[in-house]
Amino acid sequence: MNRRIPRSPDDIEQSLLTAISDPIRHKIIVHLSARPLCVGKLASRFPVVRAAISRHLRVLLDAGLVTCRRTGSLNIYSVRPEPLERLRTYFGQISYEAARTVEGLDGDRWLDAA
Repeated sequence: MNRRIPRSPDDIEQSLLTAISDPIRHKIIVHLSARPLCVGKLASRFPVVRAAISRHLRVLLDAGLVTCRRTGSLNIYSVRPEPLERLRTYFGQISYEAARTVEGLDGDRWLDAA
C-alpha cells in the first residue's frame, strides 16, 4: 500500500489535523494518552465494532500520532507526543498572530479590516 508522505510543514500539520478531526480518533488519542492499550481494551470503550477501531488506529498510525508494539499476541498502541507538540506549536503560532492582529486593530480600523 503506497502512503503519501507529507513533504512540507503545511502538509504535516494538515495530515495531523485530518487524523484527529474525527471524534472517535480524537477520543482514541485521549484514551491512549492516559495509557497504552490493545485494540480489544480500546474497542470496549466505544460504541463501534473492533474492526472500526482498527481502521481508526490505522489512520492515526499513518499520520504518526500513535505507535504500535507487539507484545505476545497483542498489538499495544500508545500516543507519540512529538506530533501533538507540533500541533501545539502550530496553534500557538496562529494564536499569536491572531492576538497581534486584534491588538493592532482598534476602533473604526476594526471595521475596515472586515
